[in-house]
Amino acid sequence: MVFYLREREKRDFKTIREGEIWKVNIPKSNYGDHIQFGEKYVVVMSNNLNNKYSPNISYVVLTSKKQNKNLPTHHTFKAGELQARELCLDTVVLGESYTSIDKKYFMNRVGKVTEEQFKAIGNCVAVQSPILFAIKIDNINFSSNPFQTA
Repeated sequence: MVFYLREREKRDFKTIREGEIWKVNIPKSNYGDHIQFGEKYVVVMSNNLNNKYSPNISYVVLTSKKQNKNLPTHHTFKAGELQARELCLDTVVLGESYTSIDKKYFMNRVGKVTEEQFKAIGNCVAVQSPILFAIKIDNINFSSNPFQTA
C-alpha cells in the first residue's frame, strides 16, 4: 500500500488541464489493430476536476498524416494554428479516437487550444458519440473557464 501511494505521488506532480496539448506514450492495446499507440500528441478533453482527482485523463489524438477521408469526426488545423511549437504541420483531430489513459503515460505539455478550437474538437467527438451529439457544445457554460488567462 505504501508503495502504491509513493508511486501515485510521483506521477501526480503533473498538472494536466482541459484543452492542453500533451505528448503521451500510449501503450499498445490487445483489443485491435486500428487503435492508436506509441508517442502521440493529444488534446485533453476531461474537465479539470477529473484531471486533478482521477488517475485517468480523457483525450483525443492529433495526427499530421495526410487523411484521404473527409470525415465529420475529423477537424483540420492549419500549420501554426495550434499554440504548440512541435506541431508545425497541418494537424488533424481524430474525434473517433476519444478515450482515456492513466496519467503516468503523459510525458510533457506542449501547448494548448483556444476555446473556439476546443469547441470544434468537442463537436468532432459529439459526432462520434450520439449521446454527446444531443448536447450542443456551443451552449456549454464554462463557469471556470480554463482558457482565460489571469
